[in-house]
Amino acid sequence: MAEMEPCPECGAPRYMTDEFLWLDSGVIVQRRDPKHRVVFIECENLDPLIAGIGDIIGRSIETIVIESRRRGARDYVLQFLPEGFAEQLHRDHSALEPVIASQLAATSLMGFGLASLVDLRYEEDEDDYVDIRVERPFSVPLWCGNIAGACEAVTGGEWKAEYRHISSELYELHAFRSEHPPQVRGKALRRDYVHRPGDLELKRCATCGGPAVLSRFRWQPARGLIGSAYTDRRVSFNGETGLQEVFVELEKELGETITRVVIEAQRRFIKSGFFTIEGLLSEADFRTQFAYRGLGNLSEFRMGATGLHMKLENPTLHLTVIGFAQALFELAFGRKSGVDWELTAGGDLLAEVTPQPLPTHSLG
Repeated sequence: MAEMEPCPECGAPRYMTDEFLWLDSGVIVQRRDPKHRVVFIECENLDPLIAGIGDIIGRSIETIVIESRRRGARDYVLQFLPEGFAEQLHRDHSALEPVIASQLAATSLMGFGLASLVDLRYEEDEDDYVDIRVERPFSVPLWCGNIAGACEAVTGGEWKAEYRHISSELYELHAFRSEHPPQVRGKALRRDYVHRPGDLELKRCATCGGPAVLSRFRWQPARGLIGSAYTDRRVSFNGETGLQEVFVELEKELGETITRVVIEAQRRFIKSGFFTIEGLLSEADFRTQFAYRGLGNLSEFRMGATGLHMKLENPTLHLTVIGFAQALFELAFGRKSGVDWELTAGGDLLAEVTPQPLPTHSLG
């Protein structure tokens, strides 16, 4: 595939710079849909974060994650189906398999793992199904949402997906037609990106025009993997809507306290050994790190023994960013902390991490 050809200078596959655009605002968008925001983030923490939130609240949130991702994936895939595709598929069922193959190939370039079609049945009735096998999935519940949403977009109707763990790194996903409860129907709550000019200037690769920082990653599209050469952590590209809606749905179902739960789950996970402070500080330019990940423009950042202050313009996934900031401070200074934050009227994220007072000991 031409899309897999690496840039001879930075090594990134051609698909990355053909498909995505890094803006001066710290935002990544799709070239084909510049209102659609994308992030390029570590993914090994996604399933532990989902599990950690469930542990804190005392119940699994996998179903919420799958259903919210399903809506986002369905609406995303629908945008790019050619006009008249539904009628074409109705006339010729054999048109389905090439579409599935194309979509699975795209997921490997995004870092989702290596997916292959195992079996399918498509007769436009209630017994239709699609079986996919995924090696090293970036997230199991998010993959389930992806495949269910894609099936809805391509074939119509309502679909559900379940998974089976085959071995340590291998999963089989089974998607099938199933009616949804009324509360999980409807469109994804997509937030269209409106460009807000910034002052970020990422150094560019002279050959492909992408950020030069992409040379810091190991690109393995034949295995569905992208890894950081600095932290040795796995990363993937994800649409903002498919991740952000998870937190929106959690708040709708569980109330405003979920915001603190998400921050706490992220703080705990980062401190659990996923990162070392040496690894976190190995790329000391945090502004560049936030920008090439598409998390926003880190216009202010200060950290010392008395606390951490940050201002992030054009933020996304702000709850996980706050949890990261709190964990970063605690790892750096070995102190427990508290965190206060707000989203300003202009849409900026302000966060302040402050150390908790040290315990006092009586001399008596």
